Amino acid sequence: MINSSAKHRAIRIITLCLSIFLFETASAKETPPEEVVEMFSILSTVEEHFEKKEYDEAQKHMLHGKETLKKILPILEKKSRQSDLNNFKESYIKLYENIKYYDTDLLQKSYIELNEHFIKLIDIYEFKVPPFLSRIDSYLKESLEALEKEDYQNITNELDEIAVLFNDFSNKLAEKGAAAKELEAFTSSIATANTMIVSKNNVAIKKELEELRQLTDKFIKLF
Repeated sequence: MINSSAKHRAIRIITLCLSIFLFETASAKETPPEEVVEMFSILSTVEEHFEKKEYDEAQKHMLHGKETLKKILPILEKKSRQSDLNNFKESYIKLYENIKYYDTDLLQKSYIELNEHFIKLIDIYEFKVPPFLSRIDSYLKESLEALEKEDYQNITNELDEIAVLFNDFSNKLAEKGAAAKELEAFTSSIATANTMIVSKNNVAIKKELEELRQLTDKFIKLF
């Protein structure tokens, strides 16, 4: 039987994939290939498995991802910056090789790097909800679920991933009209949440996570 947490994560992945695949037809950017959506799902599943220390399963899905990459790399090679493509390929290989060390912290760092490069790589396509915001929204939901279990390490990991993506794409949000005070508030809430995690102040942590979700909803509406 699938537990409720696994069900919720599966639903989030499906929702994320659907939101990524929907695009604005009036835009000059092109529709993302279906394989891009598939890769999002694969990477999410890989992360889920290594967080549970299911390293063999994580490796299995990374191998599946390699087959998907064979289909989309020829397309991306024609459209993407070579540096972005190289960074993504190198980080994919790095994560795959690091699985053999059975070190969740090492894998988390490698995954953050891979996820960052992948989202930068596919920024050439048009999405109804930009991938970096879809990811941030998903991580915030997972953080709130982790808080219910008092899984502070998981919350810290999710906030690390959020911080990387936000730093990479905050300029894009500003270009779309996000107020400077909102961008500053987002960064401030991440820092405050991390501080509250140290003291295990659940009420304060939840307050900051909900503030981050509200700001993320505002940012999504800009697109």
